[in-house]
Amino acid sequence: EVSMTEASYLAICLAGCEVEVCADICSALSNGTTTKVLRVNSSPTKGEAGCGKLLVRSDSAISNVIKIRSVQYWLFSVYHSADIPAELDQCMEYLQKSLRTVQWQPFSELLKQVPKVQQTERYKDFISGERPARFCVRCIRDGDSHQFKSIDVAKKVGEIVLEATDWKVDLTTMDIEIVVFVYETYLDVGINIPSESKPFSKAHLPSELRSPVVSSSSSPGLRPSTAHLLALLALPLPGDVLVDCMCGSGATLVEAAFSLGCVSLGGDLDLALGPPLRDALRRTRDMNGTAKAEVTQLSLLPAPLTPCRPSTGVHTACRCERAVRTSPCWTCPSAPP
Repeated sequence: EVSMTEASYLAICLAGCEVEVCADICSALSNGTTTKVLRVNSSPTKGEAGCGKLLVRSDSAISNVIKIRSVQYWLFSVYHSADIPAELDQCMEYLQKSLRTVQWQPFSELLKQVPKVQQTERYKDFISGERPARFCVRCIRDGDSHQFKSIDVAKKVGEIVLEATDWKVDLTTMDIEIVVFVYETYLDVGINIPSESKPFSKAHLPSELRSPVVSSSSSPGLRPSTAHLLALLALPLPGDVLVDCMCGSGATLVEAAFSLGCVSLGGDLDLALGPPLRDALRRTRDMNGTAKAEVTQLSLLPAPLTPCRPSTGVHTACRCERAVRTSPCWTCPSAPP
């Protein structure tokens, strides 16, 4: 059942962190709304289809729901099952029987409330109803016992939708992207909520793009949602200092400063990461005027530490950049703790 005031969502997250994501969702949507996490699917962990999944029902505005940064992707939840058959014919029959009663049109109306849809020119005719909705079906599947392929599932679901609606198939400029997750006997069907991230093309989880984090050509970096969870696990309070000496593309620094109010300090050895890092931190400060984050270029001098002189206990090649060669080094056995 689909309601315009309360929606069911399928939250895709990092497998193994479903409990932390559940707590983050409930905390973020606790003010003046009713939110329930109805199902936490934390057992599957293999392959892309084994990603973490939570079924969330909330009357909060869609714009508030999709802001939660511990979730990789948000979809409107259409259908769930834990006993999809492995045989091809039985699977196709099961899909026909299970999805034929789905009311697809209300999901089309829910999509029109999504900020990305309202702000993008190509959805204009879709919102106004001047043309039928364009849709496609993606299937992300993992399992050793399946006698069917991902394309079999995608085609069958597409046939069911065509029979039930006036929507038209379009694999590139679709308004509605139906995503089917099949893991062993688990089945989840959802409709992707458009965001900064790319669509689920080629039946894979897309790269996660979310401002102010940006991808770097030199390093793929962490997904923003993973970086957010890493910062959450530290239980930081606003004003706490987070230091990341190998910060890569800076996702953890950005998430800690932007979302959690930390003072983020970081650096990396890779010179090529400098400009993307600084761009990300600049966007962080622009989007959140109170965010505090800085990054620097680190360097390692090539010469190794040499032993202390046995007679004096003074280090012969102190690596300190101030070249203080007369003081005992911390590696010297005679130096104080």
